[in-house]
Amino acid sequence: MALHPSARTGWIGRLWLQSLPGLPSCSLRALLDGGRRRSSRVCPQIGEVMTSSIPTLVEIIRAQLGPAKGGVPASWHQGRTVFGGFSAAISLAHAMTQAPLDGAALRGGQVSFIGPVSGQLSLKSEVLREGRSITSIGTDLFSNGELGVRSVFFFGAERKSTVQHDGSPRPPAQSWEKYPLLFDRSNAPAFLHNFDIRPAGGAEPFSSSDTPEIIWWVKHLHADGLDPLIALVAMGDALPPAAATGLNRPAPLSSVSWFFDIATVPRGEWFLLRSFSEQAAFGYSIQQMDLWDESGVRVMTGRQTVAVFA
Repeated sequence: MALHPSARTGWIGRLWLQSLPGLPSCSLRALLDGGRRRSSRVCPQIGEVMTSSIPTLVEIIRAQLGPAKGGVPASWHQGRTVFGGFSAAISLAHAMTQAPLDGAALRGGQVSFIGPVSGQLSLKSEVLREGRSITSIGTDLFSNGELGVRSVFFFGAERKSTVQHDGSPRPPAQSWEKYPLLFDRSNAPAFLHNFDIRPAGGAEPFSSSDTPEIIWWVKHLHADGLDPLIALVAMGDALPPAAATGLNRPAPLSSVSWFFDIATVPRGEWFLLRSFSEQAAFGYSIQQMDLWDESGVRVMTGRQTVAVFA
């Protein structure tokens, strides 16, 4: 089902109202070389820096983690704050520079959206514990000196196991090629212009639907060279809150918390995202969020609490 913004609803335009010491030289070089690698040494935890006429995610993250910090480009904002997926992704990128992970991949994260994120940003990370199996790293993202986002990320190496199963039901959506691109995004939050979007099911926001579900195929446009797990986190919160489908007119909604788990390293460009509000009452919605790759493998699952101001 295609979603088309209109002047009457502006369905997505008003949907969300809302120093770096000790970087290892590997991480700093990978983020600051600007795509023309002046050294063969590249930090595998962050990814190679690529260049483009349009700033890539790597270049934007590089600017935030480097010594000459600036504000996040308006293209990654949603209303008065930076897009939550970007805030989580840059927090993850900073966390990954704090310890030699030695092959340990991201396994999950807990992200609390404390306040608006805009203006001058700074990050502070701390290794909470390095255990035999799991390394836990906490990261605070500050906006103009005020705490904006607090996160904890968990990293663990892959190991052999006799337990293997996958009971996650994938939505009955067809391949991404079967759905038209969402072209008209004139009323959409700025950050959505960083993705190609093909609505593939569920309901439109502010459509008075009885089924609080949104299903989109989504692809990054400017994430070349970025670690695929950082790119996945930046994409994972891209859908509108599912509770918006039950409203009959635009109203503000805002993510409060986001807990996610990573099932496997993502592969490919297009991912099927599904958000479903399981329960809503008293101004809050509890939603389930899942992402599948093009082959049908679930790569990420999570839950959010969303504040509903209607």
